[in-house]
Amino acid sequence: MIVSIVFIDVYSGFESSEKLLASKKLDIKIAPGDYSLLISKNKSEIRKKRSTTNFVSAKPKTKQEMNKLLTDTFYDFLIIEGFNLGKRNVRMAKRYETPLAIPISSAFSLKQSDLNRLRKNFSMVLNGGVAFLICSGAKLPEELRGGFELASIGIFFGVPHDLSINSIKKIPQEILSRNEKRLTSEVWKK
Repeated sequence: MIVSIVFIDVYSGFESSEKLLASKKLDIKIAPGDYSLLISKNKSEIRKKRSTTNFVSAKPKTKQEMNKLLTDTFYDFLIIEGFNLGKRNVRMAKRYETPLAIPISSAFSLKQSDLNRLRKNFSMVLNGGVAFLICSGAKLPEELRGGFELASIGIFFGVPHDLSINSIKKIPQEILSRNEKRLTSEVWKK
């Protein structure tokens, strides 16, 4: 009996039918695409769409903005792109139990600054004990990667094998399960 492993790319950039086709060939599920993804900092928009959205996230632009967003309970994870995480960011993410999604698309530029930023951010989440997700952040369908490829890129940046696999398999599934339970709760229906 063959057991299928479900890998989920929680942030594959903007939605497109080409990316969805590519994800089927790679045998991964993507958001947006297979799963709905709302990236917003607007609390009223999140409240309206929360019950119909699989994943809710935000993309902070700075460390300070990230700290502010971490205090909200609206988000399933935050997408960390374009800045280096600080120790305070990591401590707050752990305290508020908010996973951090690290897109690997910038690695394909092969710019030393982008590679260093990715290495530092992976190191920060590992040393801080924060749950994290490895995602593609793909701008083009060609930038999507299969589950084992995403995990391998994480390993390249120093992530242990088991944590790398969990970041694209276990943690996304846990978020989906938690959100399904929330939908049955009276508090979240309001």
